[in-house]
Amino acid sequence: MNEKYTGDALLQKTYCENHLTKKKIRNHGELTQYYAENTHPAIIDHETFERVQLERAARWASENVQNPTYARYIFSGRVVCGNCGAHYNRRTQTNGRGTPRRITWQCVTYSTKGKRACPAKQIPERTLMELTCEVLETGELTEEALNRLSEIRITGPNQVSFLFLDGRTVEKVWQDRSRAESWTDEMKQRASEQMRLSQELCKPPSWCRIRNISLEVYEYVEKKPDPGRKRTACQDSRAAAGSQ
Repeated sequence: MNEKYTGDALLQKTYCENHLTKKKIRNHGELTQYYAENTHPAIIDHETFERVQLERAARWASENVQNPTYARYIFSGRVVCGNCGAHYNRRTQTNGRGTPRRITWQCVTYSTKGKRACPAKQIPERTLMELTCEVLETGELTEEALNRLSEIRITGPNQVSFLFLDGRTVEKVWQDRSRAESWTDEMKQRASEQMRLSQELCKPPSWCRIRNISLEVYEYVEKKPDPGRKRTACQDSRAAAGSQ
């Protein structure tokens, strides 16, 4: 909604994080907002603006993902956030070229507006599939099996509720996998190859010889003149020049 079409302005939609970074952050209620009327010439009147907002809301409701006409993934439109009520979407992450992809499901509000708007935690797709198969008591996850569920709700950190059409609710808790456990044999092999290549690149060429130079630390000690030693003529002249 852009109220500036009507000649009004909503102040403090964003605010500066601090005076050092000067990063602008969208205001989700952290600071007070002020609505100023007739701040500039309007493009449309308020009545037309309100009718447009109602039409937009009606179109959004008819195209909402709660009743998807086409589900790209098996969990699309089925996983709901227990904090804000938004749906979860599928996200694919990778640590670099050649590394296996990490697939998770994340709250849409968290993905678009950040942790301040919704602190919901993501869930790995593999974990979600294992829990769903366990609850449905099936070895293979199919559309027919999932139709027994009315909703999959992420109620808290590492907590998920499975709501059945018959009114039953099954609560499950998952454990985060450690970094060592998340490494597959393929990932270990790729990491080993990358380490070997990096070592070969860092190795000096055959024509280059590096000579080891050892640094010796010398201790300078002030030597006192030997009174029994005879001075030379040059030393006498220097002493005489110094006394002048």
